[in-house]
Amino acid sequence: MKIAFIHGRPSPHPFHEALARSVDADLHLVDPVLRWHDRDVPVWKRYLSWLLCALLFPRRSSFDLFITEGGHATPIVMKKLGMLRKNQRTAALMDDQTLYFMKTSRLPSASIQKLHYLLGCFDALVCVGDMQTALAHDLFDAVPGGPEIITINSGVREEQIQALQRVRPSLESHNLLFIANGPGGFRSWYKGIDLLFGTFELVQKQIPDVTLTIVGEWDEGEKASLAEMFPVAATRTKWCGKVTDLKPALQEASLYVHIARGEAWGISIIEAMLAGVPAVVSEWTGAKEAVSQVSEAMVVPIEALAAAGAIVRYFGLAKDEREKLSQRSKEIAAYYTEESAIRAFRGAVEMIMQSSPCGSKS
Repeated sequence: MKIAFIHGRPSPHPFHEALARSVDADLHLVDPVLRWHDRDVPVWKRYLSWLLCALLFPRRSSFDLFITEGGHATPIVMKKLGMLRKNQRTAALMDDQTLYFMKTSRLPSASIQKLHYLLGCFDALVCVGDMQTALAHDLFDAVPGGPEIITINSGVREEQIQALQRVRPSLESHNLLFIANGPGGFRSWYKGIDLLFGTFELVQKQIPDVTLTIVGEWDEGEKASLAEMFPVAATRTKWCGKVTDLKPALQEASLYVHIARGEAWGISIIEAMLAGVPAVVSEWTGAKEAVSQVSEAMVVPIEALAAAGAIVRYFGLAKDEREKLSQRSKEIAAYYTEESAIRAFRGAVEMIMQSSPCGSKS
């Protein structure tokens, strides 16, 4: 079987690349002609690029399956132009905020309609995690002959699991941790960093010595804006920037907090749990399926007051109760391995190739 994996710039997400390479896929940029993916270009130029990239796709007849990283249009344009055989399949790997933004009308209605049509034309949507799967069913189950919806898990490499499980967090401290990259704009919104700061200020009123550490790349303008909106929180927030080793930050942490608006998964949550740092997450964070197995009380609505309440309750626990949550976090997170994700992905590929093409399902 020959597979093409079409990804964004500058390269695929490392986890997505691992999946693609596990099935010996050929990697292709989404916009080798008329570059647009990482640039602000007119809509007409993007659409022209879609057409040209489809028309000029190298060796397209040799591929059995085209998989896109998200809902990229290239294989659907080829399909609609009659450039693909009936036995050539298309699939979109859904592991970003797109489905949530469609569900909550975060995007303009015209964009949602276009995305609904585009994604509905794929033979399959391969969803990373239960939350993505639920959103896909909600959006596409009513589409006649719509895409097959298949669930796979996310995961961490075995060597990283072993390294993280050796970490001993500071469970008796009042140190919160958040790991994510901005740098700003819509990513700030869906990562929920404004909610994080609002939550932090509420917690400070009850636990004055609480601190917040943020690991990841964020614009200076975004930091300044947050400091202006949440001046009290800003005084006790440490920005670490990009780091190559998470272990020092995890060792200093007592609790991980991730109050996202549609985070498809959030692998940093699993990494924190592997290190024995329990997590509080929003109900619209994909990794909630792991967190809920540790404690349902640590999955909260998307609001600062609810998150602050969960954090204060955690800090009010006795030492042995925190240690139990820490150990349980390690145990649950250990199930989310890259190896198991690859097995599930390979199974998904086999299922796609054996199923009927989109439009012929009954």
